Amino acid sequence: LYLAMANADPSIVTKNHPQRVVEDGETYDILVIDDGWSPSVDLYIHSATGHISKLVTLENDHLFRDIPLVVTYHNWTNEELGSGLLSFPMDIVLTGRGELWYEEHRTKVTQNPTFTNEFDFPPEASPIYEADQYSWGWFTSQFVQMWCTFGVSKNEQQLDVVPIELTDGVYFIRGSMYNSMVIDQGESVVVVEAPLYPERSEAIMAWIDVTLKKPITHLIVTHHHFDHSGGARAYVAAGVPIMVAEAGVSLLQEVAQAPSTVVPDAQEKVHADPIFIPIELNDLGIIENGAGVVHKETLVPTGDLEVGRRNVVYALRFATSHANDQILIKVASCSDGPTILFQSDMFNPDDQNGRPLNPIWAIEFRDDITKFGLNRPNTILCGGHASYAPLSQLYEYVDKQIPFYIKAYVFFQAHKRTAQVATIILLLLIILIFFLRMRG
Repeated sequence: LYLAMANADPSIVTKNHPQRVVEDGETYDILVIDDGWSPSVDLYIHSATGHISKLVTLENDHLFRDIPLVVTYHNWTNEELGSGLLSFPMDIVLTGRGELWYEEHRTKVTQNPTFTNEFDFPPEASPIYEADQYSWGWFTSQFVQMWCTFGVSKNEQQLDVVPIELTDGVYFIRGSMYNSMVIDQGESVVVVEAPLYPERSEAIMAWIDVTLKKPITHLIVTHHHFDHSGGARAYVAAGVPIMVAEAGVSLLQEVAQAPSTVVPDAQEKVHADPIFIPIELNDLGIIENGAGVVHKETLVPTGDLEVGRRNVVYALRFATSHANDQILIKVASCSDGPTILFQSDMFNPDDQNGRPLNPIWAIEFRDDITKFGLNRPNTILCGGHASYAPLSQLYEYVDKQIPFYIKAYVFFQAHKRTAQVATIILLLLIILIFFLRMRG
C-alpha cells in the first residue's frame, strides 16, 4: 500500500539523513514516505539486494498513545513465482512497543490469483464510507485488527452514552460494550471507569456537563487493563484526581505523560500533571461531597454509618487472579433505594442470565463480596461489561452453574498453605498406616 502511494505520488518519498545506515553488519538505504497526513514511514532497503528489510512508523495506541510499530521482512524469494522477476518475503514479524505482536510464515505464493465471489459483501450489506471512521481506523489499525482476532465486530468508535438512573442520582452509563457509572453527590460528580480511549471519556464528560451541570471531582479506575483505563487521560487533562490501586499508579503515570502526536488529545495540548489517590490492598477509599480520603485496612462500613449521607462512594481494593489491582465500588444512598456495586470483568450481570468471563473470577468475587459483608438484600450489581442485575444473580450462578471441581480448585488456591499442611499430614498418615501394616 505504501509503495503504491509512493508510485502514485513520488513527491512524498524522500531520502533520510544519513542516507545509509549500518545495522548488524548490513548496509541499508532509508527511504521516508511522508504524505503530510499520516505518520511518516521509514523503509530500510538492503543496499545489496534491493529488498525491503524493515518498516518503521508510529501508530496511536489508545492507552500508551504514540508507539513504535516495526515490521521486518525475511527470506525473500522468487522461487514460487516462476518468472523470477518478482521476489516475496516468506517470513514477516510485527512488533509494537518492542513486543512481539504477530509472526507470519508463508509456504506458498501465487502470482495474480483469481478470487471467487466469497470476498464480496453479502447482499443485505450496504457499506458506506465514513471519513471519521476511516481516519480513526487508519491511525489505530492494530487496535482494530486485535478485536478482529477476538472475533469482535464492534470495533468502531464507541461514543454512545445511554444513562440509566438506578436510584436517585446514580447513573449507570451504558455503551456498546463498555459501561461506566456517574454518581451525583449534590454539588459535584464522581465517575467510575474510563474505558477504551479519551474520546469515550469526553463523550461521558460532555453528557455530565449538559445534563448534570456539575464539576467532576474524582475518577475511579477499577483496574489497569487498557480497555478499562484507556480513557483516563481525558480526566487527567481536566485536572480530575484519579482513585486507583497503588499497583496501577506507575502505569497510569506513564500513560498520562506519554506523547500523543499521531492522534493529539486534550492531554497532549495541556500536559497536565496527574493527581492520584492510591489505595493499597484491603484499604478503603471514601468520596463524599467531593472530598476523597483513604482509610487503611478498613472493611466496608455498616449501614448505620451511611444514614443521611447522599450517595457516598466507597472504593475497596482487593486482589484476584484476573488483576491484582482490582477495585470494587459501592454507592450508599441516603434514601430507601438500593445499594449499588460496580465491578469490571469479575462477573457480567444482565437482565436474563449473567455470566463471568471466567468462572474462577466469579467464585473469587463472590467470596470477596461475602468476606466484606456486602451480600445484603436490595443490592444491584453493575458490570463494566453487559448490564446490571440483582446481586443474587452472582450467587445463583456460582452456586448452581459452576462445577464442583472448579470451586475446589479456587478453594485450594485461596488456602494454599492450609492445603499444603493437610497434604503433608495425609501423606504422613498413609506412611504410618503402611508401616504399621508391614509390622503387623
